[in-house]
Amino acid sequence: MKGSRSMTIPSSAALMFLSLVVAGRAQAQPTTGRWSVEAGVTGAPVGPLDMILFAGATKRITTTGPVEWSVGAAAYGIATVSRGDVVSIMPYCPDAPRGCPGVNDHSGMRLPVTAGVTVRLVGLPWVFSRIIPEFGTGGYYATWKNLPYWDADRPPLLTGYRVYAVGLRLTNRIGVSIGATQFRNVRNRNDRAAGQVAVRVRFP
Repeated sequence: MKGSRSMTIPSSAALMFLSLVVAGRAQAQPTTGRWSVEAGVTGAPVGPLDMILFAGATKRITTTGPVEWSVGAAAYGIATVSRGDVVSIMPYCPDAPRGCPGVNDHSGMRLPVTAGVTVRLVGLPWVFSRIIPEFGTGGYYATWKNLPYWDADRPPLLTGYRVYAVGLRLTNRIGVSIGATQFRNVRNRNDRAAGQVAVRVRFP
């Protein structure tokens, strides 16, 4: 009895120590770096289906358990990667010689800028430790471009957004993410979502 018991105690202690090391390693790796920058492409949130470039930066402010809290900002529409085809539809309107108002509207947001809070789940089990789900919310500001003549005085936008994404850590510093940004109440209280793919780099 004594012999078997003396063998059990060291084995249990070693197993517990190994579990703590593995769990600590899985949780610590994704949280390395206080700053992260990302850049990628996304669809235009409103207007023609252009592929545009966006870039942003976030700063980690705290980590509570498996949740990482960050604040950040991003700008959309820095450059146009590719332009979508625009089809003009101009039905005959006897009372509007220049076309029917509201039909040929190819307007779009000009350089939306977002600022808000991002929450990342960095404490998944070690098998999934390279996968980082995230959710972001905040506000954005944007003016308009290519406004039609009947709506030339459309006011700028100052409203909210949401981001849903899943990141994949390739190394301790570099990762990729795929997700979508939902610009709320873009016009007439209609939400518009745009998918996005980005590369993220973390700094110590």
